[in-house]
Amino acid sequence: MDKAFRIENVTRTPAGTSVFLLPLGGGGEEVTLLLAEEFWKPLGYTAGTELTESEEEELKSREELSRAVSRTVKILSSSDHSRVQLLRKLKMHGFEGEAAERAADYAEAHGYINENRQAERAAEYFVRHKYWGRKRIAAELLMRGYRKSAVVHAAETIDEDTYMASLHVMMDRKYKLTSSREERERLFASLSRLGYSLSEIKLAEKDLENEE
Repeated sequence: MDKAFRIENVTRTPAGTSVFLLPLGGGGEEVTLLLAEEFWKPLGYTAGTELTESEEEELKSREELSRAVSRTVKILSSSDHSRVQLLRKLKMHGFEGEAAERAADYAEAHGYINENRQAERAAEYFVRHKYWGRKRIAAELLMRGYRKSAVVHAAETIDEDTYMASLHVMMDRKYKLTSSREERERLFASLSRLGYSLSEIKLAEKDLENEE
C-alpha cells in the first residue's frame, strides 16, 4: 500500500507522546497527535517512519483511546462506578462506541472497576447506614448498572448479624408504638418497602417479643 504520512517528529511530554505527521505527495493535512506512552510504545514507530492511511487512522484511534482512558481515570478517582455508569459518563464527555468500550475494558483490566468488590462495599453501606433490606439493596445496585452476578455476590456477603441488627433498629423505632392490627400492618408494609421479606420481619418481631 502507498505510504501517505511520515512521522516527522516524536516528542515526550508530561501529558504523553506528541507525534507530528507530515502528509506525503502533497495531499492531506499535517497532523499532531498526543498518545499515552502505553499506547504509543508498542507500535515501535520512530521519527522518519512512513505510514499508510490505515496506519494513520490506527494512530488516531489510539489517541482517542488515550483521551478516553485519561477521562476514565479521572471519573473513577472520585467514586465507584459500574461499567454501565462509566459508559454513561464517557458518553457525556463525548466518548462513544469503540473508544468508550475499550476504555471500560482498560478500567476493568487494571482494577479501576471491580463490580463484585464495589457492590459488596455498597451493600454493606446500605445495611449499616440506610438500614435497607436485601430486596431494596439489590434493586438499587441493579439500577446503578451492576451486573446481576455482582448483585447476587453482594447479597450473599452481607453479614447476617449486622443485617438483623439493622432490621431491629428500624423495628425498635416504631414497633412498641403499635397498638392495633392496622398500625402493625402499616409497620410491616413500611419495612417491606425498605426491602425486608415478611419472614425476616416476623423473625425480628419474635426477637423483640422475647426481649420483652
